[in-house]
Amino acid sequence: MNKLRLLYKRVIRASIIAGVIIALLATALYFVDEYRTEQNSEFMSLEQRTLQESARLADLEEKYHVYESSFASYQEIHGKLKNEAYDLSMSKAQAILERLRKKHRISNLIVDMSSKRSYSQSAQKFVGFHPMYRRIKIRCGAMTDVHVNLFAAQIMKLFPGRVHPVRIQMNRVRPFSQEVLSTVSKGASPVVVEAEITFLWLGIDPLISTNPAQGGGS
Repeated sequence: MNKLRLLYKRVIRASIIAGVIIALLATALYFVDEYRTEQNSEFMSLEQRTLQESARLADLEEKYHVYESSFASYQEIHGKLKNEAYDLSMSKAQAILERLRKKHRISNLIVDMSSKRSYSQSAQKFVGFHPMYRRIKIRCGAMTDVHVNLFAAQIMKLFPGRVHPVRIQMNRVRPFSQEVLSTVSKGASPVVVEAEITFLWLGIDPLISTNPAQGGGS
């Protein structure tokens, strides 16, 4: 009888131990399953975010290509506008010169135009950088230095675009004698003074310029 009771106690003890072990295993399996579910969820979320970022990147690339194409078209149109404006300014400047030449009785008018790059660094620094700046050198003859100064002043005032005066050089080639006065009274325009007027000219409207160093204003 005692042996039976002892065996019964051992069976109960073994059953309890087995139940505890099973409960611990079940708990461990539960936490492992929860961890795996959480990891899978995070992985799916990361994968979804990756897909979203890829789609966003593709959209940005498409928009960039559209912008790049639009910018190229803008540059082409902008260049044409600048050239057209420059050509128009050239025609206007020539008409102004001719009108002023007659008004101030200027003779032997010679206009030389070259790139600004032929100027000194200090002169370039004075006007800032712009590839369409040109150096204008006007050689002419006049009756007096007053005629030359008025002629130059009105060029600075009436020329389209931007004008930066640099220098005016004059040389008297003959005295203003009675003989000269007599020819003037007959309507002639004798050359008493020879002059060289030099300035820098940007022959386009500043609003058409995109040069950051110059800005939009005068």
